Amino acid sequence: VLSRSGKTEVLTSPHRPYGSSKTSLQEIKRIKEAGGW
Repeated sequence: VLSRSGKTEVLTSPHRPYGSSKTSLQEIKRIKEAGGW
């Protein structure tokens, strides 16, 4: 979160990888290898 002129601005959006697409599977693998889940 960033504050600009007293107002907050969100810099990122939460996401949860799901599905069976190549990109989703790569992200799930990356998370598991990093010790997540």
